[in-house]
Amino acid sequence: LFKPIISGTVARTTTEANSGFGFGIYYWMINLGAFLAPLFVSYLKGFSWSYVFTASAIYCALMLLPALFLYQDPARPASTWTLAEVLGSAAMVLGDARFMLMIFIYSGFWILYFQNFGSVLWFLRDFVDPAPVNRFFASIGIPFSFDAEHVTSINAGTIILLQVVVSRIVKNWKPLPTMIMGMVIGAGGFVCLAFASSAWILVLGIAVFSIGEMTAHPKYYSYVGLVAPADRKAVYMGYAFLYGVIGSLVGSNLGAAMYEAMLKPLVGQTGISPEIRNFWLIFAALDVVAVAGLVVYNRFFAEDTDTSNRLARRIMIVIYAGLIVVGAYFFYSSTFDVETISFRTLVQSLIMLIIGVGGLIISGKRR
Repeated sequence: LFKPIISGTVARTTTEANSGFGFGIYYWMINLGAFLAPLFVSYLKGFSWSYVFTASAIYCALMLLPALFLYQDPARPASTWTLAEVLGSAAMVLGDARFMLMIFIYSGFWILYFQNFGSVLWFLRDFVDPAPVNRFFASIGIPFSFDAEHVTSINAGTIILLQVVVSRIVKNWKPLPTMIMGMVIGAGGFVCLAFASSAWILVLGIAVFSIGEMTAHPKYYSYVGLVAPADRKAVYMGYAFLYGVIGSLVGSNLGAAMYEAMLKPLVGQTGISPEIRNFWLIFAALDVVAVAGLVVYNRFFAEDTDTSNRLARRIMIVIYAGLIVVGAYFFYSSTFDVETISFRTLVQSLIMLIIGVGGLIISGKRR
């Protein structure tokens, strides 16, 4: 709920000249928390997991203080909408075929990102010896045990160190070409994972992917903020977060299924480098497909014309139909095909079903 509001505020208070840098700062702050939290978790879980959840609740409560006493709403645009008009406008965004097409193409990149919360962690546990990293920290007098929670810290730490620098470099670059470049760099990170014969190469792969992420993602927000109507920026920003729903639902389930089929049977075996390489290169190839899609989008759909809107609408009708099929599959598999209901997958599948059905209805009315 709060991320679209924050990103909508950034979009409203920045201009075309500084929006890329503004969203870079916003993204930097998000990752500051993502860097620190796993370090606290690593410490607190040594006592009890209940300490972890209690601390999380306290942190969330503390966030209310600056929101209540320091935050000020930005100036409203000249035209304001009633709640009913906002809800109606939110539904009509599904009919903005060019905008929705860009989101679905960009979601391909986030299939890779969500491997950081699944297959990368299992790969570290089953195939990577953390001893070289642990020895390095021991040599400088820091007791440290490289574990799964530190993967997120590598991603966030890289962004903390380099986000402002990268944002400065790309601040005057056009959003779509910059997003394409970031996605290409991200694919390079997964190529590194394909050859991760040591823990340090794993760290390098995560860091390289993070550089691609910090290059592409703030420009994505910047692009959405620039194309959104002034009085509907928060609505568009809300839809912009669909990349996470799609990336998480598809990426998490795809990664788990692939790992179960391709790598888990190989645990404890030797001479399996080709199998490991193929696993990670499949994800790199998925990113290349998304890059190709965004290149085509930049060439044929970036400009708002009758031809580009008509073609995008036809493509989105197919995508919306696909969302209904995929959403129905995950709804069934998370509810009726398991012993315990997977509520996260259930909610995500319902979102996909709602978007798919709503998109088909609205697209049909606009034909």
